[in-house]
Amino acid sequence: MSSFFGKIEARLDAKGRVFVPAAFRRLLGVGEHLSVVLRKDFYEDCLVIYPKTSWEALLADVRSKLNPYKREHNALLRNLVAEAEELELDSQGRMLLQKRFLQHIGSESDVIFVGEIDKITLWAKTKHEKNALSSVDFAEQLGGVMNA
Repeated sequence: MSSFFGKIEARLDAKGRVFVPAAFRRLLGVGEHLSVVLRKDFYEDCLVIYPKTSWEALLADVRSKLNPYKREHNALLRNLVAEAEELELDSQGRMLLQKRFLQHIGSESDVIFVGEIDKITLWAKTKHEKNALSSVDFAEQLGGVMNA
């Protein structure tokens, strides 16, 4: 599978639908019934859009590390999947976001899709700009990671 990268601005319509950018749709797959898995991000006020293959890989990785006979592990898995939803893109390449997802990102009309290699994040534009690293911070953090 090719990697998702770059950021693309889009706009939510009055019904909470948004066009998934064509560049990302091409990488999500082909076919009349294109679906993705949508989940709230673990740390940020954004949404994560997983291609089905990436979602299945994440679930397999998590399940391989959990003991089904431990209560806290069951709670972790339950929360992971309870906050997720499978969405089918319509024939025009739009996805309809539920109110709970719109509230999570801030429900603005201007949004940004950000490619993150094996997934895509969806941000309210102002929140993405506020959370973006400056060039200097990016260089310092990347240097720290690469020298670790």
